[in-house]
Amino acid sequence: MKCNENIGRLFGTIHRHTRMHYNHEFADLGLGSGGHIFILELNKQDGMTQNEITEKLHFDKAHTARTIVKFIELGYVTKVHDEYDKRAYRLYLTEKGKEIIPTIKHVIKNWADTITEDFSNDEKRTVFELLTRIADKAVNSVKCTSAEKVN
Repeated sequence: MKCNENIGRLFGTIHRHTRMHYNHEFADLGLGSGGHIFILELNKQDGMTQNEITEKLHFDKAHTARTIVKFIELGYVTKVHDEYDKRAYRLYLTEKGKEIIPTIKHVIKNWADTITEDFSNDEKRTVFELLTRIADKAVNSVKCTSAEKVN
């Protein structure tokens, strides 16, 4: 089927252009194109450990560590030793970190509105549902492949 042959290219195009847009929009905040995801996740569940946020967002540990160090330097995040496991750190948004949440959400919403501006509400809902299923399938497929390599 021809559409399956080009799906990766389409995802790549969407991803690259979204990154370019976010890089531009978040430049003044020092977030880059992907850092906002960490801020939003901590906004949902403040006090996560670095390992928890790494697993939840499907990033590698080194990327998470670099991002957290950057956000601590920018004053968006603090890290505190876990009271039960002194090897772990809990991550918390600072007031400065909480203040940028509305801006992040605004940028995300505007981008989604821009790239779906000629879609009906039903089409938007369908696209979101299908992309969610595809993303879940991709995550689960990689987990299965990784588990097979370990065994």
